[in-house]
Amino acid sequence: MYILSFSVSSKETYLSIFNTQDKSVVTEKFVLPNDNGESLRALYNYLQLFISRQKDISKIIMEVASNGQRSPSAERVKSEGIIELVIFDLNLFDKLSKIKTQKTKKKYKELPDNSLWVSLNETKYASKIQQVIAYLLIEGLI
Repeated sequence: MYILSFSVSSKETYLSIFNTQDKSVVTEKFVLPNDNGESLRALYNYLQLFISRQKDISKIIMEVASNGQRSPSAERVKSEGIIELVIFDLNLFDKLSKIKTQKTKKKYKELPDNSLWVSLNETKYASKIQQVIAYLLIEGLI
């Protein structure tokens, strides 16, 4: 069983694949070279090829921008839309869960208030992918 995870930071899209059986993770990074339709098409093709090769996907988690002090970048919004389109086109939309993080402080927001989540919300992370991994660990998915 595999869990796919997406995290977008401006022009960078991170795709992580968690193998729930051997508890391993592989992370791929895609950088949009410029802000035109060709780079978005390249992102779509890359994600479609990468995801379609994965068999036995049990869950897809996407970290999305929340309304914080600043609006998310246009590149981020476009990338999130492309990710959702690929997931829909591959008939995997029913497996999608979204989590929100506050962009400026890189902390979890809008999460349950049990003690484990509260302590996680007070932790700063070096990278967005660490947030997604922490989410998966707490939820017992990996």
